[in-house]
Amino acid sequence: MSVTTPFTITYSESSQGFPSFYSYIPDFIIGMNQYLYTFKGGNLFRHNTNETRNQFYGEVYQSQITSIFNEAPLQNKIFKTINLEGDDAWKATIISDLQTTGLIEASYFEKKEAAWFAFVRNNGPTGANTVESEWELRSLNGIASSSSVAGVGVSVQVNFATSVNIGSIISVGDNLYYATPSTPPATSTPVFAGAVTQINVDLPNGLNQIVVDTTVVGATPPPNQTDYFLFIKNPIAESHGILGHFAEFTLQLPILVTSGTNTAVLANNLVDTTAGTDFIADGVLVGDVVKNTTTSTHANITVVAATQLTLDADIFAATPQNYEVLSSRKSELFAVESEIMKSFP
Repeated sequence: MSVTTPFTITYSESSQGFPSFYSYIPDFIIGMNQYLYTFKGGNLFRHNTNETRNQFYGEVYQSQITSIFNEAPLQNKIFKTINLEGDDAWKATIISDLQTTGLIEASYFEKKEAAWFAFVRNNGPTGANTVESEWELRSLNGIASSSSVAGVGVSVQVNFATSVNIGSIISVGDNLYYATPSTPPATSTPVFAGAVTQINVDLPNGLNQIVVDTTVVGATPPPNQTDYFLFIKNPIAESHGILGHFAEFTLQLPILVTSGTNTAVLANNLVDTTAGTDFIADGVLVGDVVKNTTTSTHANITVVAATQLTLDADIFAATPQNYEVLSSRKSELFAVESEIMKSFP
């Protein structure tokens, strides 16, 4: 076995195994009088003596748990949701033997009855980068052949006969594809047309239409009037889950970067002009998570300035409200469950 990252493992006499892996590397380690002692750089440390989590020898580490859902391993299943029992939400990544792109950001979890719930997003390639496996694994939904195509650029109208049911699954932000019908046994490869911007249905007046922006990166406008159209859900809204015989999930524990109280209300922003506040100096980065601890809501950071953070959701509607900025979060996790939809028995 080749080990590229060093780690420390612990042995449990009760379980007669090695249950834990740690990122810190001591010079010497010993258990005595129900305490764990380590030596590092000539200094003696006693562990588990305060409320600070994941800090060893002055360095902060991220906690991570990896385990497997493996009920009925010979059956193909769809892993759709994760339920966390704990005092906060964690970021989760989920892979299976068939798909490797399951993702749940910590901010996606919703708290209900003291537990956290979220459905598994498929974070695979989108748009023109979608790979063939996406067609095969049922993320693609067919609509019908168009009756006509009109317009150019950001407003291409794909029209369908009024007998066609466009359906309620497709929504604004989804990716639209087309394929020129072929005669069997020949096949056609879907081509990325663009992002859906409008869905207009008024059947009594003969309107049954999808409007698509064909200027997005990698898009190719439909060249024909009667191509067959398909779509893939936006990966943030997509809820098909991850298909596989088993699912390996990894939970990451966030770390507190800074905290405070907002001083002004600005849509989709956290504003804190308190003296001494400097998000840049504190090391806040795009992609970190802001938690409004007053309302227990989360949002992801998209832009960082000294006293202002732009967010992907509007979670500060009043002042004063307390916040935490997290690249991972201090919390306790008690249990993990997944909703599994069995298929292909």
